[in-house]
Amino acid sequence: MALDVSIAKFFNSVSKSNMKGPCEAFYDPAAVFDDPMVHLEGRDRLISYYSRLYDNVIDIHFDVTSEICVGDETYARWTMRLKHKRLKSGKEMSVDGVSYVRSRNGKAVYHRDYFDLGSMLYENIPGFGSLVKLVRGFAAGNH
Repeated sequence: MALDVSIAKFFNSVSKSNMKGPCEAFYDPAAVFDDPMVHLEGRDRLISYYSRLYDNVIDIHFDVTSEICVGDETYARWTMRLKHKRLKSGKEMSVDGVSYVRSRNGKAVYHRDYFDLGSMLYENIPGFGSLVKLVRGFAAGNH
């Protein structure tokens, strides 16, 4: 069964001031979430995690370029446009990613996000980002 709320609609309805309602509409109470930073079990833990993540968000928007549903599985390809107080001096950055969601009775029971954590986080931390870019260049044979 497909999701009651599309991934695109969910991603773009969540905000620091509007966290609980969209999460309850999208996730099953026993939902499991994985991304490059964390593994969580339970919707309440996920709401707490998202709330902490959004503490320093100035602005966020997801451009979902495709969303495909096959049975109880939904895949979405997206670009996140993010302004964060602690990253890239608050300037907008973009990160490409893919989400996989397995649903039951219209709610997400498993959600996995795939994206390059280095390009999102490590490369945008003042001072540390230059080192990460240098290492990437070295690994690619550019130095």
